[in-house]
Amino acid sequence: MGRRTALGSVAMAGMCGAFFLLVHAVVLLILLLNQVTMVTGKTSCNPGEYEVGENLSCSRVCPAGYYVSTRIDQNHHIGACSPCPSGTFRAHPSEEPRCVPCAQCREDQEVVKRCSTTSDQECRCQPGKFYCDSEDCTESCFRCTRCGDGAILQPCTAINNTVCALNPESGEGPIPSLKSVKAKG
Repeated sequence: MGRRTALGSVAMAGMCGAFFLLVHAVVLLILLLNQVTMVTGKTSCNPGEYEVGENLSCSRVCPAGYYVSTRIDQNHHIGACSPCPSGTFRAHPSEEPRCVPCAQCREDQEVVKRCSTTSDQECRCQPGKFYCDSEDCTESCFRCTRCGDGAILQPCTAINNTVCALNPESGEGPIPSLKSVKAKG
């Protein structure tokens, strides 16, 4: 009886070893096929789709940060998307043939966020100034109002002027209105 058990164990070990080798062979085959796909570098996109990026995925539109560099022709040949060049961006997926130039900050502004391939540059007024975009003024930065006795209800920010407890000119308050700031310039 002991001999039969020993033979059964040897047979079982042989089957486990064969199964182990089969699993390894399948894994190696999958890895090899994956490498062949990566080396050829071609994707089979459907008609009307674009090849996108280094991994060559397919899309009906180019993703944010890309533009259509090769158009799909009347025969539905596959087009291609390319990354936006430096100094340009595309914030949303599109079929546009070029990226949008990044905004430039004016001399009275500072950069809040640099331009990337997916977002425009953001600017704000330099410290001590605020941005005015109402109909009473042109789009520009104005010097923040200084409160006469230093009594500030609300400090100046990049988008709002100082609110003084008393009008620095008349002693009455609170102030300022945008028109009085514009007139002083």
